[in-house]
Parts: sequence; structure tokens; C-alpha cells
Amino acid sequence: MKESGKERTRQMVIYQEQELQLKKERLGARILSQARNELCLHMRFLDLAFGNLPVRPGKNVHPAGTDGGVLYFAPEDLLKLYRTGRVYAARLYLHSLFHCLFCHPFYRKEREPEVWNLACDIAAESIVDGLSLKCVHIPGPYRQAVYARLGEKLSVLTAGGIYRDCPPGGTRPALRTCIHNLKRRLAGSFSAMLR
Repeated sequence: MKESGKERTRQMVIYQEQELQLKKERLGARILSQARNELCLHMRFLDLAFGNLPVRPGKNVHPAGTDGGVLYFAPEDLLKLYRTGRVYAARLYLHSLFHCLFCHPFYRKEREPEVWNLACDIAAESIVDGLSLKCVHIPGPYRQAVYARLGEKLSVLTAGGIYRDCPPGGTRPALRTCIHNLKRRLAGSFSAMLR
């Protein structure tokens, strides 16, 4: 009799955890839907693109990522990000959409993944920052400095151009240091947003 009581308690705890996870997933989907709707109001010309990027909870994405067909999100991370301000959710959605529109997930080929992903992120972020939309604006003098440095060599900041400017394979030790420092700085900015 005691065992069945413990088993029921354990099952109840598991059920409650599953219910809580489902609520977080639904709330995450609503947050991204709200972000999409807000972006559609400001960028009606992308309405069809917004409508063709479904959102789903995913694993190994922090707070979100796309494979070119679906925008996957980590519910816990997305909720923390949203608590800092809804501008972050809208920016995240638009950033991911630009990855899809520019086929970033499909053009990696034999490129070094770490450098390619960083180049894609810089290209997408430069476009988001260049839009001057209040619903996605986050002040960032460091990002502007990166864009200015890259703009000295590239007339348009494309992922391919940025990647070529940062050759893979460690041919320049300064590049490894630059990528490491940039990733650390970006990770620090992101973790500060989640606190």
C-alpha cells in the first residue's frame, strides 16, 4: 500500500512537470507569434515570409535557432529573454527570418562552421540594425564598430564576404583571438540580458 502511494506521488510530480513544460512551450509560441505580428505591422512586404516560418519548441537552441524551415526555440531561454523586453523577441524572430531569406543554413557547404555561423550572425544583425525600427532597436556601439571595420573592406556586409574576410583554418592567429573575444563578448551581452 505504501509503494502505491509513493508511485502515485511520483507520477503526480512527473505529470505536473510535463504540464509546466507544455505551458512554457505554449507561452513561447505566443511570444514569437506576438513578435511576428508586431514585425508584420512595420514590414508588410515580408508578410508572406513571416507566415512561412513556423515556430516549434526545440532542443540544443539557446534561445532559438532555425534550420531554414522552422524557428526552434528553447522555452526557458525565450521566456527569460522576453522578460528583459519584448524588443529582444522581435529582434530574435527577425534575425532568424533573415537567416532563412538569405539561405544561410544552406550555403555553409565545406566552410568552417564556427566562422560561417559568426559571419551569418553578423550579416543578419547588420541588416536588423540598419532598419532603424523601434520594435527591434537595441543600442550597441560595439556592433557598430564591428560593422565599420568590416565596411572598410566590404561594400555590402554579406555572410560570404564576411567569411572571406575571416579566413578559416587558423591561417591568422589574430583571427582565432578575434573570434574568441567576439564570441565571449557577445555571450556576455546575452547572459547579461538573461539575468
